[in-house]
This record gives sequence, structure tokens and C-alpha cells, in this order.
Amino acid sequence: MSSLESAKNKLDALLEKQSELYLEIRENYALDDDCEDAASVENAIDGGEIDLEWNDLRDISYVDASVRCQKALVDALELLKKGDKKSVHNANKELEILVGEARKIRKSGDDDLRKAQEIISAMNEIIDVCDAHRQK
Repeated sequence: MSSLESAKNKLDALLEKQSELYLEIRENYALDDDCEDAASVENAIDGGEIDLEWNDLRDISYVDASVRCQKALVDALELLKKGDKKSVHNANKELEILVGEARKIRKSGDDDLRKAQEIISAMNEIIDVCDAHRQK
């Protein structure tokens, strides 16, 4: 399978994941009457009609960033596939921009992961102390 085909398959999978996330939000926030599908949930969120919890906003942000970057990758690979000098030049510029964006998003994810690990460690310490001092 070529890199372009692989990127397109990954994009399809990410779009499906994105749709599932919006449908999950629809269920969690009981939006059945207001929003019939993932697109209407997304539009309601974008329009400010729905206030989401932080973790839902974070999840949407990450999946949207993944979809946006994957689309950019597919577009750049399609330009490369054309093979003419101008297309290759433009694809290289797009790939360079995409690398920077992907590194920025990865760093943000790494920071979130580090913070989550710190919280988990702190909660484990609290649980351990509580378990040691609880009367059983």
C-alpha cells in the first residue's frame, strides 16, 4: 500500500472516530431531540449552543487537530504524486509546515500526558495513605 493510500485510510478512520466522538457527546449530554447526527452536534458546539466540559473540549480539539493534519498530509501526498516541478515544490512546502504543526500538537499532547501522570501519582499516594490508615 502506498503512503497516499495509507494516509487516506487513516483519514477515513479519523473521520469515523470524530463522528463517533460527536455522537458520544450527543448521548452524554442528552441532545437526542436537538441534534440528530454528528454534524448537527458539531454545529451546535461551534455555534456556542452547547457548553461542554473541559475533557470533552480536549477530546474534540485533539481529534479535530488529527483530522486537519491528516487531510493536509493527504493533500501534500497528492501533490507529490503529480510529479511536476511546481507540485513537488508546493508539496515540500506543505510537508514542512505540517511537520511543524504536528510537532506542536505532539508537544501539547506530551505536556497533557505528563500532567496526567503527575495527577495519577498524587492520587495513588493519597489512596496508599488512606488505605494504610483506614480501619478495616
